[in-house]
Amino acid sequence: MGHAIRSGAAVGVPFIAGALTDHIVTGMWIGLACLLLAAGEREGTYRLNFTIIAVSTPIAAAGYILGYSQDMPLVALAVLMAMLALLMGLLAGLGPAFSVGGMQFLLTSSIAIGVDGIHNWWVPLGLYCAGAALYAVLLGLEALIVPDRPQRKGLQPLLEALAELARARHGDLLVGGAQTTDARIRTDAAYYAARDRLAELPLRRRTRWWSLTDDVLDAAEGVQALLVGEEDPDVAEAAARRLEAFADGITRHESISTPVPVRTDGASALTLRIDRLQDALTAPQRSAQSRVAWSRRSRRRSIPR
Repeated sequence: MGHAIRSGAAVGVPFIAGALTDHIVTGMWIGLACLLLAAGEREGTYRLNFTIIAVSTPIAAAGYILGYSQDMPLVALAVLMAMLALLMGLLAGLGPAFSVGGMQFLLTSSIAIGVDGIHNWWVPLGLYCAGAALYAVLLGLEALIVPDRPQRKGLQPLLEALAELARARHGDLLVGGAQTTDARIRTDAAYYAARDRLAELPLRRRTRWWSLTDDVLDAAEGVQALLVGEEDPDVAEAAARRLEAFADGITRHESISTPVPVRTDGASALTLRIDRLQDALTAPQRSAQSRVAWSRRSRRRSIPR
């Protein structure tokens, strides 16, 4: 939703402003830059996407310089573009920012070669940079409004996949079938996606109510392994309900309020591992509560008697 709103604003506002001020072509060049950046945005952290903007913008904007080669012979122009395409392909191996930049460079260079009547291609080049600045500002506003989105996009699918795996295991234990195998494949994919997202996050990056940390991934991996081997359908169903509650709380930006119960020696290994997962998820909440309690105790001690 945030990507859709930001992309619509970044592309539409320059066009509208240009139409209202009789500078529709200027608005078009700025909107085109925002369109390419919106298309190149990755499902990752804000830091990753700011890096993509910073690296890809000068590469893509340089494509407009190819507008000065319009008068070259067609064969020479084809050879030049083929060489540049090869270069951009090699550049893509350096990382996602260079991959996006290479794709955008080929698009802007193709536009520059195909559009006649423009004698100063430095103007579209500068307007591309202006569009990138506008897109970066809008992305920064989203980062201020929804700072936990990158963590949530990695953690929520993992919890939902674990809940689906628990439901599949429950169904297989009751009526048989191979639902568990398919659900396990989806859980593996969600786990690796969350692990990649964690590697991109700044150190000690936590939200107010929950976190995506190494402890969370370790506990989630254990939950997955025990779900696959669970033989009690009631335990699998209870696990599904708890995991769905975890995912629902994250969806609604709420705390995972269910307290970890005190377990007896009869609790299953799966139940205890889900307790550990909840404990890892709610570490920021417990830390905040501890700080509040410590602050209150400190104030009471400082009051003279």
